Amino acid sequence: MGLLGGFGRLGSLIGSAVNGYLISRNMVAPLGLASAMMLAGSIVTVCMTLETKGRALEDNVGEAEEAEPAGIGSKAAARHEQQSALLGGGGARSDEVALEL
Repeated sequence: MGLLGGFGRLGSLIGSAVNGYLISRNMVAPLGLASAMMLAGSIVTVCMTLETKGRALEDNVGEAEEAEPAGIGSKAAARHEQQSALLGGGGARSDEVALEL
């Protein structure tokens, strides 16, 4: 996850520099570049030919449940009970409590 975050930051840095350079040359250039990138992305999407219609899906539900750490559900239930107690004990939803305030 750190590698993807690093590439995202690097891409935003490069994008800001390119955008600043293009604005200094011509105000329409950044719009043209963005339009070209969106057009390229849509063409690539149309050209993707991996069709999944009619294919059988793999059943991985059992594997996902086994990989889930034990006690996660009980922690969430305890947190919900704790929040309900703080909000007045009746299990009121937060939007209802906000309206009462």
